[in-house]
Amino acid sequence: MSKNVKIFSLLISLLVVTAGCQANTDSGKNSTSSGGSSSTSSPVPSDQAESNKVDLSKKYTIKMFTWGPKDLDKDDAIVKHLNEKFNIDLKVERVLSLEYTKNLEVRIASGDMPDIFRYNMNTPGTYRHLYEDGYLMNFAEYADKYKLDGLKAYMSIPEMDEFKEEDGMYQLPSSPGKEISPILIREDWLDQLGLEAPKSWDELQSHLQLIKDNKLGGDKTVGLVSSFGFFSGIGVSSVGWTGSYEWGKLDGEWTYEKAMPEYKGFLQYWKDMYANGLLDREIFTNNESQEHAKFTSGQAAAILTAPNRVAVLEKTITDSDKNAKISIINPWLEGQKGPLYGTLLPYTSPVVAIKKDKDEDFLARVALLMDYMHTEEGVKILNFGMEGVHYNMKDGQMVRTEQYDRDIIPALGNLIAGFTDYSLAKQDVSEELKKLYADVDKNAVSPPLTPLSYGDAATHLLNIEQKQRDWVVNFITGKNDVEKDWDAYIKEMNNAGLEKLTQSIRENN
Repeated sequence: MSKNVKIFSLLISLLVVTAGCQANTDSGKNSTSSGGSSSTSSPVPSDQAESNKVDLSKKYTIKMFTWGPKDLDKDDAIVKHLNEKFNIDLKVERVLSLEYTKNLEVRIASGDMPDIFRYNMNTPGTYRHLYEDGYLMNFAEYADKYKLDGLKAYMSIPEMDEFKEEDGMYQLPSSPGKEISPILIREDWLDQLGLEAPKSWDELQSHLQLIKDNKLGGDKTVGLVSSFGFFSGIGVSSVGWTGSYEWGKLDGEWTYEKAMPEYKGFLQYWKDMYANGLLDREIFTNNESQEHAKFTSGQAAAILTAPNRVAVLEKTITDSDKNAKISIINPWLEGQKGPLYGTLLPYTSPVVAIKKDKDEDFLARVALLMDYMHTEEGVKILNFGMEGVHYNMKDGQMVRTEQYDRDIIPALGNLIAGFTDYSLAKQDVSEELKKLYADVDKNAVSPPLTPLSYGDAATHLLNIEQKQRDWVVNFITGKNDVEKDWDAYIKEMNNAGLEKLTQSIRENN
């Protein structure tokens, strides 16, 4: 294990794992999974899926638990492919992302654990408790035992050292690579008003005001929509604002962006947007489905979203309105810029598998499935589907079929691709998104790799995040004044542990 890694135990009151982890004793009939996009790893081909070292004679039910915007179709072709290839019955249960962690904690505490699932790195205690109590599969052990080359190649990436234990590897981080969140805007509405695409944050505000004043989305026209968990967690463009992400490097040292004076600009801008009705008033209660519905139904002019949601949003809105035209705001808006340029974590939301009370053949089957998800063939199928089913090749290009829209678009790889390296999906996005990806890969600074490196001060992490969310709501809604109450905000953040956390991050990264 890397000497920088000081893995800690985060006590979550809801997660009474030591008392509640009464594992499901069904030795081979349990669960879970999830989807995604982007990377730095290079999966290698593996023929181990048919290895005679793994007994495929008995059929097992494997349950995955994941988050995503849409359930899998009952006839999903990729799940069928996996079922036939490995003689399994793969059950994928998903909830909305904002509901995932709480649902997972309740299931673990009650003993109703899925077989495979990801955990949010902001709640590292989930992993820590399960590892220390002996519930998790050692992927390194099974990769060696059954010669699983896909897993071996993925675990050999240098960045994986952060996630290893001294006795093996019990978690596999997903790899979205560097990415930021685009803003989509109704280009047809801009055209109606004779407006060019906004080039600055001030222009975005004035354009949205004109759209709202002209009621292009009806009497209740909304400017920009998002969901608060998304908006408050990563802000708007990392290029445009200090405070868009949690951590950035300033003068060579990791700094919590939301405690920097430059963050005031972010708060004041969105406070003004909220006061003028240009930021959705329901942003603090929206879930992902609700924000998407407001945009795709023609009520909102713009949406801050994740890059792997762009394709489905474009398709949904144009299916319902043939005149709708959507564009990505690119290049990033000018003005209001702070000194930092951050990005999302290149490795995130690790996957774990439960071994307790499972028989060896079942565990070997789970390992075989996870290996396939880390091979060249598996990664390609999870991101793009199968040739002849989801696409056909014509003049060297993928021509999608209707089944692609059914099986792939819901969450880039059937909610499963996120269990592995899903960078391949970046090859299949619009040219505008490709420009953003290229800019981010070249210029953005990734935050500290993982909360696993935060040391003992990470026990303060949940308090800090909750305190920050409370304050940002009050700042944007006008309950607190950005300038007058700034010192009180910083004092409360430090009391919650921010100073100790910052010191620990600087020591360990």
